[in-house]
Amino acid sequence: MNALSSFKSRAIYVAAALAIGLSSTTTKAQYQADRVQFVAPFAFEYGSQHLPAGKYVVSRESSAITLIRGRSVGVMAITQTTSDLQPASKGKIVFRKYGQRYFLTQVWLPGKASHLTFDQKKAMRKLEVAAGNAEPTKVEVALLEPTR
Repeated sequence: MNALSSFKSRAIYVAAALAIGLSSTTTKAQYQADRVQFVAPFAFEYGSQHLPAGKYVVSRESSAITLIRGRSVGVMAITQTTSDLQPASKGKIVFRKYGQRYFLTQVWLPGKASHLTFDQKKAMRKLEVAAGNAEPTKVEVALLEPTR
């Protein structure tokens, strides 16, 4: 391998590393606007994690990962983005209630033409079967201001 081809190989590796680093920074910045806070007046669940009543920050970390952080607990959640016909006029958090248990299911961000859906089907299905397939109650909580 001559010096010129060695230089070209190194230049390609450096360019690839820079491109990966810049794209991850751009992706992170893209989701930082998707950060809001809310106060849950009741304890709720995501998967097997129990989260007490209190103030929480919801922040999207990537297209499929959302972080839910409270004062003493946090959980990384798998989410899907669902497109809407119009941007949401105000933000809200949506829970499904089965008996006395609440499950986080959606986050609607103000001004966004999409909302986040949390995959809770497995945990909620067990409760549906136990409750004789009773319909859950939908509970909405208003978002506080977006955070930075």
